[in-house]
Amino acid sequence: MVADRMRRVVLFRAHSQYGSVNRMVEELAAAFASHGVQPVVLDALADEFAGRLRRVLTDGGIGLLFSVNGIMLPQQGAGFYANVRAPVFTWMVDHPIYHPDRVRAAVPRLTVGVPSPAHVRFCERAYPEVAVVHMAHAAQPRTGRPWPDRDVPAIFSGSREGGASAAQRSAWQSSDARQARVFESAIEAHDADPARPLEEILGEITGFEVSDVAAIRPLFAVVDRYLRARLKEWGVAALAGTGAVVCGGGWQGTSDTLSGIRWLGSRSVDETLAWMDRACMTVNLVPPYYASHERVFQAMAAGSAAATSPSPLWADAFAGDAYIGLPYGATEMADAVPDLLADRTRLEAVAERGQRAFLAGHTWAHRVDQVLTWLAQDTVSDRAEAIQ
Repeated sequence: MVADRMRRVVLFRAHSQYGSVNRMVEELAAAFASHGVQPVVLDALADEFAGRLRRVLTDGGIGLLFSVNGIMLPQQGAGFYANVRAPVFTWMVDHPIYHPDRVRAAVPRLTVGVPSPAHVRFCERAYPEVAVVHMAHAAQPRTGRPWPDRDVPAIFSGSREGGASAAQRSAWQSSDARQARVFESAIEAHDADPARPLEEILGEITGFEVSDVAAIRPLFAVVDRYLRARLKEWGVAALAGTGAVVCGGGWQGTSDTLSGIRWLGSRSVDETLAWMDRACMTVNLVPPYYASHERVFQAMAAGSAAATSPSPLWADAFAGDAYIGLPYGATEMADAVPDLLADRTRLEAVAERGQRAFLAGHTWAHRVDQVLTWLAQDTVSDRAEAIQ
């Protein structure tokens, strides 16, 4: 096993909105430790970072450098990685269209992990020089409240960045008419086939090659922001009157019009998970073309019933009775959610099956096992010759 030969793995912390990515780093560190690999977590924002990094690299014994979402990958050149023979693995939380410089980093022996099989296909077209593998999100096992003591009907955690979807749409409709037609056509195509990758839809509408990231990315960002906001609005509206908890910023105005919701505003990931431990149902709202999201795995870890917008990944990873597939539409979601919350017995059964399925194959320890297997099979990329 690679773990038998690998003494240490280096992971990096940096600025992390709500502490989400940094929590993943700590959980991955614990997962490597469970495999007998000593984790060394370096905080890129600490005053002593440069000195610690230099000492760690000098000491040797590094079997892997692991970067979450491209933290500490250089935008130009190979940086300190030029002097490290250990493989480098970065796992992207965001869609890889948003971070071309990190995905293409000129780092020897770099492999990029992405959470959706569709993201692998995108990278193969947009970044053909990059070695890419699929690795879904995960979570760390923990113990939520016993079911009889759960006092939160449901929780949703998500910020509405960019403002209300209607305001976003109005803004582009009143600006560039040509771009507005592209955006409107993309929304129509998405609604006809929500699981279809958004970059493919935009490429078909505009005639741009999907590999033309510079052309596709600005359009992708606008439509993606709108679709994410719209979906969150559907779900939050469906929670009205249920006593659900909503964490996240950007809900000004909406919080004044929807009653029967406990609005908590922006919260750290630790606070959100504490509420999830009390929740009967956890709602995950991500457009289907994203496929994976940590919220489903976190819900299952906490013994909360995961109710999620659809994606092929959930259908492939779990039996249908281990999670709740939400309908993809405002009216349909509003009809479904109150009935779901009224059946506490069903929610408990879904939560139990989901937790068993999670523990059987979707902890961070399972993901680390994937990475170690790839290393053992020598499937990581070695780009040293191409870079030199």
